[in-house]
Amino acid sequence: MALSSLRFVVGQGIAVAFAILPQSALSEQIVQVSLSVPAAIPAKQAVPLVLDQAAAPEAVSEKNALALASDVVSLELFRFPSEAEVKKMLEIEDRQTYEQSVEILVAWINGKRSLIQQAEGACAPVMPENEADFKMSAFSLRCVPFLLEQRSFRKEEKKSSVSLLADASGAQSTAAAGRTALKSLVDWQQLGNISYRDFLRRFKPQDKRAMLTHVTYAGDPSVTCESSVALAAMVGRVEEFLPDPDAWSAMRSIYDKYAKCEVASDVYRETVHLRMGLTALYFGQIELARTALERAMLAPAQEDRQRTLFWLGLLDRTEAQEREIIPHFQNKHWATLAQESPLSIHAVIAAHVLGRDPYSGLIGHVQQNVRRRDGTQWSNYNLIALVSEVLVARDDAASLKSWSMRLARDWKETDPEKQLFIGIVHNKAHNFLQSIQVLTSYLKGTTGRKHRVEFLKLLFPTPFSDSILESSEDFDPLLVFGLIRQESAFNPLARSIADARGLMQLLPGTASRLLKVTPIELYQPEKNVLIGTRYLRKLLERNNNHLERVLAAYNAGQRHIERWAKRFPGANDLLFADLIPFKETRSYVSLIQRNTYWYGRLWAEQKTNYAPELIARMERSNFRSRTVNFLLRSARDRVEGPRSEMNVQVLESFDASSLLPPIDDLGHFANQ
Repeated sequence: MALSSLRFVVGQGIAVAFAILPQSALSEQIVQVSLSVPAAIPAKQAVPLVLDQAAAPEAVSEKNALALASDVVSLELFRFPSEAEVKKMLEIEDRQTYEQSVEILVAWINGKRSLIQQAEGACAPVMPENEADFKMSAFSLRCVPFLLEQRSFRKEEKKSSVSLLADASGAQSTAAAGRTALKSLVDWQQLGNISYRDFLRRFKPQDKRAMLTHVTYAGDPSVTCESSVALAAMVGRVEEFLPDPDAWSAMRSIYDKYAKCEVASDVYRETVHLRMGLTALYFGQIELARTALERAMLAPAQEDRQRTLFWLGLLDRTEAQEREIIPHFQNKHWATLAQESPLSIHAVIAAHVLGRDPYSGLIGHVQQNVRRRDGTQWSNYNLIALVSEVLVARDDAASLKSWSMRLARDWKETDPEKQLFIGIVHNKAHNFLQSIQVLTSYLKGTTGRKHRVEFLKLLFPTPFSDSILESSEDFDPLLVFGLIRQESAFNPLARSIADARGLMQLLPGTASRLLKVTPIELYQPEKNVLIGTRYLRKLLERNNNHLERVLAAYNAGQRHIERWAKRFPGANDLLFADLIPFKETRSYVSLIQRNTYWYGRLWAEQKTNYAPELIARMERSNFRSRTVNFLLRSARDRVEGPRSEMNVQVLESFDASSLLPPIDDLGHFANQ
């Protein structure tokens, strides 16, 4: 619910940076979605630790085979080996030594340094001079922590991302900028290379008259392009006075000057041009909209690229329809969107408008490989894979979770086949957040490829299905799945720095007004979902059942939504969502729409007892996304073979009616 400062506290005080993703559970046979909370695994009987440094390691076969059956296995056939298979793979017969080694390994994973130090003393004499000559055995298994530590298996420094509120060049604002409010033309002439943040602090016009006065100052020839960052920020400030016609005219004036001053490296280019393009669409200025959107495509960093591609593609389509060339028209922007961001809600809508099935465009019976081993030497990756297999084989859920957190912190993988294995390890550990982060990186690295349905199930897990179905009342359960995936990544113990708790990230104060509950009870999935859906219902009443606006309010707060709604009265929900000024909230809404759609597609494809009930619940729900509901019904009603393009008026509420496709019975899906 909170914004980008959110962090979740997982398990025993381990802090994990918030991200936008979760995961599913794996069976011992094949990858599949877990439909319930995993049962607690009883702790195994501890094995006494007897470290005899003088003991000689057991003999190791020269063969030292690494693969269970194959170093690479297809995703649909992947499974973790049993403990007996692990021992056979390593040719281990000495069970007692093996158990001691595993206990030392687990001690390292859980941070028990005293045992690790003893293991280091035992391992040093048997470590080969050449790391490539390391041989695995029941004894040397205990040396894996020592080996990984020696190979600098440590946390990498995190690189900070560029923020639109940070100075693009990293330079300090000039002394002349100061912190005082802008009052005169002289102040504008002295702005220099003021940062985006400093300008917003200094320029807070109280009324339209003050705003228009400063627009005149900004447009003065004496205000040079050295202040282009201030001009970029000024466009956003003036937008706050919409829909006033004078404000719209002033916004265009400042934008025109910014467009003449911008430089290729300007990190604000995409934001300024995209917002101007979408605002121009709202006001029916189609040519200005196209020009601004095309400029956004030239920006060096395009974090909102899928939105730009979608709206440019829609403009292309409406123009082609006006020229009556739709049957022969190739929509290059939507084709790029489908290739680069096939899961996005924008790509999904574009596909349905064109009469294509986004599911069949993404999912197929293809070879999707998981790499269990890399070569025949005990490299870091092979050691990591082995540790993962040992922990899974022993059903050590707690240690596997700790190991998953250690991997997320210390190991960054770029090879797609290895990423898939690491993602499955996180999945098996029920560390859904990290699994989805890794698998999302995998998806970006395999652009243009089709994937197996097992992969999609890993991206969209469904734990706590019983709790969600029982507690979501008259809400669309698919929507609840989509929201929880975004809020907590299905971590029932998630807690933000703002003290939001549980699956749906509820503040104790908010929750107590809806149901008598203690803060600790918010960690119970059933109560959390029950209260969370009641809170959503309350927000729906305040937002006239515009669910996408409710999602924005859930993330950013109701007062922001009311202010944004005043800027763009009458805008359809699709356009309104893309015009949300807060980047995180803008992404939040579209990601939950995306999540809900793909959960619906996956459930419809599954032959489980849950699927019919979930679909039925979605259909009869009083509270659902009409956009996503329409898209899912469209998908279910499809017939095999090519289908003619649907005439859907996505821009129904715009003034540019001459460029829009005709209205038909499908037009409601974008204008709710």
